[in-house]
This record gives sequence, structure tokens and C-alpha cells, in this order.
Amino acid sequence: MNTQLPIYVLIDTSGSMFGQPMLSVRECMVNSINHFKNQDFAGKLMQLSLITYADEAVLAVKKKPLEQIVLPHMVGMGKTCMGKAVEMLCNELERNAEGADRTPVVVICTDGVPTDETAEAVEHLRSLRPNIGLMVAVAAGAKADVGALCGMQDVTLRLQDNQPEAIKQAYSWLRQAVQQLADARERNEEVSAYNIIESVKKTEEDVDLMGVEVNC
Repeated sequence: MNTQLPIYVLIDTSGSMFGQPMLSVRECMVNSINHFKNQDFAGKLMQLSLITYADEAVLAVKKKPLEQIVLPHMVGMGKTCMGKAVEMLCNELERNAEGADRTPVVVICTDGVPTDETAEAVEHLRSLRPNIGLMVAVAAGAKADVGALCGMQDVTLRLQDNQPEAIKQAYSWLRQAVQQLADARERNEEVSAYNIIESVKKTEEDVDLMGVEVNC
């Protein structure tokens, strides 16, 4: 039986996220952590790693259990160096020896266009992709570009903008998806990314997203 559910979240903290968008992201992350932390099984199963990226990528939270998480203060400023963030993600996946027995969740969020070179980091990620259980891209607003990921994500959540209500809806979808994974682990069952997405569709009446693009 899998004893961990590692979750890696990459958050765009560039200048366009300054102010209310950044505050909303942090609030939604705090609420999500508290939601799962209060569950006996899921709270013990999940471990979170947070990478923020602007001019540089920063390992803001090194992988640890939810009960030990203290989210940093995040300020939107600078460019959108997604390539650096993806490379840091790859290094963390390798360092933590995540594999088929743990199948981590990866969430990559942005509201802009990468301002650095992404090709090498994306190829690195491609080599690790078979060992990722669920990969989600969150594209907030019309200018958000996740094309650099080359369709490796299982699903893309398209938001109208990067404002609080849209961000709240995205995190609601993500909570439901992660809940599906945690429930399957508790039953000692394997579940595919496609089945997770289909299950969320049946329960997402309260989630109003601009679009959900399924690639798996």
C-alpha cells in the first residue's frame, strides 16, 4: 500500500500576481492544507512541496507532512521564469526518489508567458513523466501560456482571470481531484488520471471554470 501522496505545487509569483491575486493564492493554499490536515487518513498520507518562481525559482517549502507546513509570505514581482521552476521540480523529484510506488501529484500555475528558456527543463520533466500520477496546469487569464509543457499535463484548468473568485474555483477543483486520489489510496486501489478527472466532473457543480482541457 502506498504510504505517501507527495504533492508538488509550482506557483507563479511574477509581477502580474502582485496584490489580491497573490493573497488569494496563499489563502486558498492555507484553506486546502487545513481541509486535508483535518482528515485522519489524508492528513497523514499527504506531503507538500512548494516552488515559487519569478526572476528565480525558490524552494519555498521543502517536502514535508501537512501538519508541519508553514506557508511563506509571497509577493508578486519580477519575471516568469518557468524553466527554472520546472528544472527545480525535476531535481526535487529525483532527490526524493519519487517513483511508481508513490506517483506524486504535480500542479503548475501561471498567469503569463515564460520569460526564460524552458526546452531543456521540459525535456528533463518528460523523462520523469511516467512516474507522475497526476499533472495539472492552471492557466489564469487570457495571457497565461502553458504551451511550454508540450501537453504533458493530464488536464489544464483555464481561468477567466487571476482574480480571487477564479483562483478559488481552481483550488476547489484541485481539492476534489486530490481527494479522489486520497480516497483511492485509503481503499488500497489504483486510480488513473483520467478516472480522477471524470470523477471530479460528476461532483463539480459548484466549480465554474472557463475551461477544462483533458489530455490524458
